[in-house]
Amino acid sequence: MTGTCGALVSCGYLLVTSQKGLRGKMKAQVRNYQPVCIATATEPVAKVAKPVKSAATAAVLITFSLFLAAIAAFPAIKNIAVVVAAGSKLPDVTLAELGKMCKGSQKAWPDGRSFTLVMKDPAAPEMHTAVQKLLGLGTADVKTTIAKLNESREIIKVVASEDDVFRTVTTTPGAVGLVDVYSINSAVKVLRVDGKLPFDVGYALK
Repeated sequence: MTGTCGALVSCGYLLVTSQKGLRGKMKAQVRNYQPVCIATATEPVAKVAKPVKSAATAAVLITFSLFLAAIAAFPAIKNIAVVVAAGSKLPDVTLAELGKMCKGSQKAWPDGRSFTLVMKDPAAPEMHTAVQKLLGLGTADVKTTIAKLNESREIIKVVASEDDVFRTVTTTPGAVGLVDVYSINSAVKVLRVDGKLPFDVGYALK
């Protein structure tokens, strides 16, 4: 059986499968019934199928499998944080000010330091909101626009990984980085955007 996640009820049995293959077995107690295992592509059906003892239980388990399928169908939504080096004196920013610097209409911070934005692949789905709000672009156009912005000076630096974002931000005066909030470490601090942090209600890059 293939598919990102599917459920089969046949002859009183329910089987949940995963194309990627979940490692181990998921244990979930549904009322007083035995857990239903999650099958990998390498495990035979006979080892993972469990009898479903009532229509109500089958409905619960099918709903759960469809929930997993819905999650798998969409890319992970990430909370994007604006970070600077931990010892940086750069101030919190407004979305409008950050947008002007990203577009090159404002070249530097108020203290005169040159602005650089460091980010991973700007065309990645998780970057859509940040790219749209900071550059006014869809991800399809962003690479061409960044190339034009960088003709005279590298305003936006695209790197391969979040570790590279941290490394560049901490060694480049005036640089800010866009990262997943859950990857933040002690080498950086988070700037407020319009007075809000990533988990605040109304945060601009969410």
